[in-house]
Amino acid sequence: MKQLFVEASLPLEEAAQWATDEERATACNFAAAREREYLAWRAIVRRAIGRDAIIAYNSVGAPILTNYPFRITVSHCRGRIAVGISDRPCAVDIERTDRNFRRILSRYLTPEEQQLSAHPLFPAIAWCTKETLYKYAGRQSLDLLDDLHIDEVSFSEADARPQLHEVLSCPVDLEPNFHRDIASDRWCGTLLAHCTGTDPKTLHFYRTEEFIVVFLFE
Repeated sequence: MKQLFVEASLPLEEAAQWATDEERATACNFAAAREREYLAWRAIVRRAIGRDAIIAYNSVGAPILTNYPFRITVSHCRGRIAVGISDRPCAVDIERTDRNFRRILSRYLTPEEQQLSAHPLFPAIAWCTKETLYKYAGRQSLDLLDDLHIDEVSFSEADARPQLHEVLSCPVDLEPNFHRDIASDRWCGTLLAHCTGTDPKTLHFYRTEEFIVVFLFE
């Protein structure tokens, strides 16, 4: 099982219907936007695998399921939530394309990494890549510059892209050729990246509207 959901946040009332009493009580302590995100991604998970799914957090603060044999990964930004569900390790990150990553470029990209691509959205893609790799590694205190490294980036050529489709409210099927489920008017690509001392991993990225999504599924 490998599924990726990229959705607009659910209305609060709808999301709350999928939450436990304890989760609803916790959410009430948050600001309105965070309350909706907190409940919405739980609704996405339970809608996909079962209303009885028990969601907890591991020792590094990552969400886990305690009564289903699946891994989950979650990311959210203003306007969208991304949720990955898999029977193998996985990670996802989503960001808006209008965020000014160039202002903090030197904090997360080495000079060599900055030379990998001149694409105007590469800073956003690179940020999401390192966030995704950080989540995938499952370790605390990893440094974006010293421990997480981007080795290569490759954009799909416009005339070489497969004909694809995407519905944001439905999962992107990632087995085995996820590209067929991403809209043909979106560009996409791959990256090689690694944590210090480990082998490179292949990550995928694509743009949907004003959002960048980067994900890694084993």
